[in-house]
Amino acid sequence: MIFKEKKIEAYDGIKVLTFNWVLFGINLMILAAIFHFGVYAALALPGVGIFLNLYIAVGFVKLEPNYCTLCTFCGKYMGTLRTQGYWWFKPWYWK
Repeated sequence: MIFKEKKIEAYDGIKVLTFNWVLFGINLMILAAIFHFGVYAALALPGVGIFLNLYIAVGFVKLEPNYCTLCTFCGKYMGTLRTQGYWWFKPWYWK
């Protein structure tokens, strides 16, 4: 049985990393404002932001020249990433 290789959709890792750091900074500012003003009922907002930061942080991969990564989801082949560089793709794909 021969499988045809599929290209996986990946995003530029530097842009996603920059977005992740900006989101982290916003979370810290919101958290500082919550503790400064004493509005502890709004703690769910930075909690969601930190969850998004962790979700984004799991999806990074660095590929060297002449290397590739194969991505699967629940054992099913989803695609191959062959382009060298620093990339981000959906974290639920196993690399």
